[in-house]
Amino acid sequence: MQIPHSAVLPRLHRLNAACAAAIAIVMALHLCSAAFAQAADLASERFTITRDGHELTLPYESSYPPARSEIRHLVVLVHGLHRDVDRYHRFMQQLWERQNERTLAIITPQFITQEEVKQHNLDERFPYWTRHGWPIGHRSRSDDPHPRPVRISSFEMLDEMLLAATSALPNLQGITIAGHSAGGQFVNRYAASNRAEPQLSQRNIAMRYIVSNPSSYLYFCDHRITCRQTMSFGVLDDDDCAMLNTYRYGLGENANAYLRATGLERIPKLYASRRVLYLLGEQDNDPDGRDLDSGCGAMAQGSHRFERGLIYHQYLAHRFGEEVHTRHRIATVPGVGHSAARMFRSSQGRAALFESWN
Repeated sequence: MQIPHSAVLPRLHRLNAACAAAIAIVMALHLCSAAFAQAADLASERFTITRDGHELTLPYESSYPPARSEIRHLVVLVHGLHRDVDRYHRFMQQLWERQNERTLAIITPQFITQEEVKQHNLDERFPYWTRHGWPIGHRSRSDDPHPRPVRISSFEMLDEMLLAATSALPNLQGITIAGHSAGGQFVNRYAASNRAEPQLSQRNIAMRYIVSNPSSYLYFCDHRITCRQTMSFGVLDDDDCAMLNTYRYGLGENANAYLRATGLERIPKLYASRRVLYLLGEQDNDPDGRDLDSGCGAMAQGSHRFERGLIYHQYLAHRFGEEVHTRHRIATVPGVGHSAARMFRSSQGRAALFESWN
């Protein structure tokens, strides 16, 4: 079913998505096994902001009721490493239609890489990120032969999208930010550092986050799991991992400009205060799984995605006290591995996405 289009966000333009050809590049950064990047089809809608006199445009997809005044709840779904926003939005729209919830809207942004810029001949209005930079809030790139006059954090781009959407939705009460795999990495770190939530809370708009099967998590001190049987944490005695506390794994070296602007000393307290659900597939337990981060910083968090999620949830209680679990909850999905569609179609996933805000 096609949903009638109305202006949820300002400066929207629908374009026909082109068919993408396969372009392979060597995947790097914290992955031991060889993998390849491929250009993704572009989402059909456009969100545009202005920075220093230059337009910046982000592709996205959306589904929402015809009347903006009906919308009470906005779900923002963040795609995975391969930026296949069409697939993510398709199964989310199917869930949305089945839910028959007339007060719900869905937005699926797309953080493109240089592969999409080349494949679709995108001009300087389109910021692009490295394949492993957008999930952790790094700034967009400006490299030959695709220079850009302005660079922006992927986190800041989502901040702007949320603020624009909520300004256009007069009766909005809550926003859920959900992401799977690399999208789960994005949501984990965005929940810890974003500057949109305080502004939205002043408008009486609540936020919550769903972190589904990411490859790694953001830790807030140098403690890691030391005994899996007792879920004990401490400084690793035999630590020879230089990456252990560098950002993306911790708040040490390489923390990007967005996190520094939020304040590295504030981020642990911010994260503990936010409402997060960890949605874990019980069969996402392959230590050699596709796109699994096997660098030492990730391996110190656990052997595979399912274990890393269980350990991280217990780490939060170690770091912040058991009271943190009143806001940071966990749900596991039996029989499901590393599949975004199956995770969110599960009863646990549907409850997380569509549960009442009351």
